[in-house]
Amino acid sequence: FCLSRGLGDVYKRQGSPLYLVVKTWSEKSGMYVVFLEEYPGGLQNMGWILFMTLVFSVIVMALIPVLFTRVKSLYIRPLEEMTGVLQAIRDGDLSRRFPVGQRVKELKQVCVSFNQMMDEMKGLKIQAYETELQRRYAELQYLQLQISPHFFLNFLKSLYAMAQRKRFDRIQQAILLFSDYVRYMFYDNTKTVPLDTELHHVENYLDLQRYMTAGDICCSMQVDDEVRHALVPVLCVQTFIENSCKYAMVPGKELVIELRVMWLQSEEGDQVAISVSDNGPGLPSDVYEECMKDLVFEKKENHVGIRNIRQRLHLLYGDKAGFICINHETGCQFEIILPLQKPGDGTKEKEGETL
Repeated sequence: FCLSRGLGDVYKRQGSPLYLVVKTWSEKSGMYVVFLEEYPGGLQNMGWILFMTLVFSVIVMALIPVLFTRVKSLYIRPLEEMTGVLQAIRDGDLSRRFPVGQRVKELKQVCVSFNQMMDEMKGLKIQAYETELQRRYAELQYLQLQISPHFFLNFLKSLYAMAQRKRFDRIQQAILLFSDYVRYMFYDNTKTVPLDTELHHVENYLDLQRYMTAGDICCSMQVDDEVRHALVPVLCVQTFIENSCKYAMVPGKELVIELRVMWLQSEEGDQVAISVSDNGPGLPSDVYEECMKDLVFEKKENHVGIRNIRQRLHLLYGDKAGFICINHETGCQFEIILPLQKPGDGTKEKEGETL
């Protein structure tokens, strides 16, 4: 039985397999040249390589849905969740975090690192917020320090007494001193001033005290030339002078105040050391205990001046500033240490204003 005729005919004999017959006529030999090959029909006769290729293709086609499901579970769905978290954070929900239960090691590392970064950012934000609250509180305390009704009332009583005695020249001088005092008290407490400016207002305050109390006050000042133009916080010296006038003045006894400002050199840089001492009976126990306590930012009605100085030193200089209070048998001593800063160092000195 012949399936076709011509080149590539297929023959089939009864009871025998199919054969592929290739024949051509040879002019030289005058006969047909015939090639006979058993026809590879059906899977049972397919070559081994072709069969394995077909089987592999079928397996791959069957695994495609499984692989897609696996990839979606391991990569696509976690990435969608991470995208949602990023969107929530962008909308303001900083509490959202990447899920860390990832089965892919690389994605898990990304999630852990991102969450740590967000925690640090949140901590820095809280720290900045607390610092801002502390700064605002120190400013409020400074305002409370400025509005000292007892001092103002005493000044008015002194003016009244001088008016009764018709000491008009002293009244004029006292008003000028008081106006300078008030203007300096309302100077921006976040700024710094040259040390000479602070010392000038210390002398102005002492003159004002002499007018108001008629007390005998002697204040000696020793200042190193290297620190005369150093920038210091407003009232950082005057506050301690006021403290001596308040607690160390004894009727019938001369009040002696010693002010020493020194230039210190250390490995951490140049520093300014300010020391104020007096010959009074020393600080009352409650005032001394308040000075020795750790610095806290909380509202209190008493001892505002010294507490405010400590707060502002912390806000302006951090750990670079130091504060010491010593209660001697014959007086009290305060010492503060500041980093040496001069005009042009990028500090917060207010320019163009004469105090």
